[in-house]
Amino acid sequence: QDSTSSSFRDGRLLSIDPSGALEWETWPASATSGPFLGRDAGFSPSGDINHLGNTRGEDVLSALLIDAATGAELWRIDRPGVADFQFVDSFRGSSAGGALFVAYDNGSSTSILRIDPAGQVVYEIADLGSGLFGAALKSIHATDTGDLYVAESSAQFGPGFMSTITRLDGAGAARWREATAVQTEIVDVRLTADGGVLVGYRRIGGLLRRLDADGGLVWQRFGQPGARRLTGFALGPDGVTTAAFETSAGPGSVGVQIARYGAGGRLLGTHQLEPTSSSPGTAVLAASVSSGDSRGNSWVTYVSGAPGAPESVSLARFVLDEAAG
Repeated sequence: QDSTSSSFRDGRLLSIDPSGALEWETWPASATSGPFLGRDAGFSPSGDINHLGNTRGEDVLSALLIDAATGAELWRIDRPGVADFQFVDSFRGSSAGGALFVAYDNGSSTSILRIDPAGQVVYEIADLGSGLFGAALKSIHATDTGDLYVAESSAQFGPGFMSTITRLDGAGAARWREATAVQTEIVDVRLTADGGVLVGYRRIGGLLRRLDADGGLVWQRFGQPGARRLTGFALGPDGVTTAAFETSAGPGSVGVQIARYGAGGRLLGTHQLEPTSSSPGTAVLAASVSSGDSRGNSWVTYVSGAPGAPESVSLARFVLDEAAG
């Protein structure tokens, strides 16, 4: 976004080889009348690029398959939706098992598409049926078996949010829907190795809920003392969860606490991130958690500085050591 004129610039989709050389650049041909707002939607089995987007000001969502070798569009499917797709929670995509899954705001509810690698619609759901008011799509995740998890949060007529997780089977039928008992917004969802999900909720104090493949609660954990709300989390291949909680680091200040949980939900340890700047009034302002690597390490990128004036970006590695906690 061009901050000087408050108008959107056109963008480019780039392919860069391992040495850093540009292979090709393009932008979807469907961007005919204005800048195109795009979102990554994963890869096809052959390595081609699934992409979603909308030309600014048009009431159409485009699902595209882009040739990874040339950048050319192989096929495109258009669907009408809300009048303005510029909100980041208006559409999301996920690729798995050779299919592209698309969820989008149709103006009154959430619609779902499943598309095969040839660009043929396998099924289409006009209304997901969650019944949320003003629903915002928070996350969608497809499995290799063709199931789909859709997470939505909705502002209510009053304080707080309501949220749901819906699981669809390969034919698009709802297997189950889980609604939280508290008013809260979903931060994100991660698939677990046994077909369930780990769901993070922002709420006061933060909340992590581990659900099995049938939607049953396996465990849940609230933030540790001092935690104000959950801001992000990652699930490692060993089942260890690394979560970032915003904390109150002092009067008028903010901070970030990192907490790690074992595969069974046991707390392994916490760490309060310290600002890298020594200037008065500085704190850790924000943190982003990456997925864990194969050795059980997790990576956290965080920003230090005074509110409104960040000064530095740092990278921290957290090493799993259950014996030491």
